[in-house]
Amino acid sequence: MRNSIASLFIAAALWVVVGNANAQQGKYPSDFNVALEQGGDLWQALPPKFGNQLASPPLASQPQNIPQITPITSTDDNKVLRQVSISKGFINLVNHLSHAKAVDRVRPGYFDQYVQNLTRVAGDNFDVQPPVIEDACFWKDDVMNDQASCFNQMIGLMVAINFSHHYLGHFEKYAPKMAGPGNTTVPINDLLSPAEWEASVKFGATDALTCALRAEGAMALFDAIDKMPRRPAWTEVIVPKNIDLKQLNKELLEYQNEFDKGGLKFSMLDKFQFRPAWDQPSLMGLAQKTFDGGPAFLTIIQRPMIDIHADELIGQVPAHVPGVL
Repeated sequence: MRNSIASLFIAAALWVVVGNANAQQGKYPSDFNVALEQGGDLWQALPPKFGNQLASPPLASQPQNIPQITPITSTDDNKVLRQVSISKGFINLVNHLSHAKAVDRVRPGYFDQYVQNLTRVAGDNFDVQPPVIEDACFWKDDVMNDQASCFNQMIGLMVAINFSHHYLGHFEKYAPKMAGPGNTTVPINDLLSPAEWEASVKFGATDALTCALRAEGAMALFDAIDKMPRRPAWTEVIVPKNIDLKQLNKELLEYQNEFDKGGLKFSMLDKFQFRPAWDQPSLMGLAQKTFDGGPAFLTIIQRPMIDIHADELIGQVPAHVPGVL
């Protein structure tokens, strides 16, 4: 009798534990409120001349299911409010991709397969829910901790990049062209020049890294898009349609390494990267700068030529002095 009663208590206890675990399965703790907190931290980390151009709070929520993240403006008491709008669908997408990346650490290859399923299920319109991760072992605490960390990193860089579209003047420049037919919005990424996109990524990465948001999460997001057999239209709110995503991830790693060595600060970007110069472009990717630093094929003399043999005639051939800017 006592054994039967004990068995009943054990069964009841197990039912409670399993019931609680199943109640949490399928529901992500990361939502718009978490994104809003991340956005507040990123906003606070900006230099005042940048941060003062954004409204408080700097993020706005939109209810649509399609992934959307874009700079917006509104007015309140004749004051222009500059914010970044994030849709429910974008939060949903980032949650699922973050979870698949976390699962990939315990089951290699899972992320690639998930991306293939996502492309097949969601399509161009993204009018259905992303594939559901159903295995209970993938909802354990260690996996979900990795999921939350990856979510923060993905959201962080994307919000920081869109912040920069305001304080670098991109949104003000392209806003008239962003109104599409049928009350749709043309992604600002479709309008940016390569130099403008590069600037936004560099400033966004600086903001995110300053807030201890590493590059790996955002790199997983870009890697997911790169692995899609064909990029759906909704990916253009995340990256420009023709961007080389492998090169982008390489540059993000270089930015992170530079930051870890004490570089990539907002003050350094202002002082060195955007000063006017005659003999170099104002914007240059790290990979390009590394290539430019290689040895020249021919000797290049950047000063007046001096003949060290005083006993030889040199007057017959004029010296070639490089021009001065």
